Amino acid sequence: MIGEDGKNSEIGWFVRWVEKDDKFFPFAYNICEDKINLAQRIPRVKELLFQSHVMTEVLHD
Repeated sequence: MIGEDGKNSEIGWFVRWVEKDDKFFPFAYNICEDKINLAQRIPRVKELLFQSHVMTEVLHD
């Protein structure tokens, strides 16, 4: 993919789910960066889930 600056960008996907008791929440995170830092995928997904408040009850029960 070519970004606005004319440089190539990397594209990646992080697809997972969270299960707790009878609750199941699948999600996908699309990444588009100049250079994807693979070590930051999980921390960034956790941050986004907490910011969304969608998973707060599931992850904290």
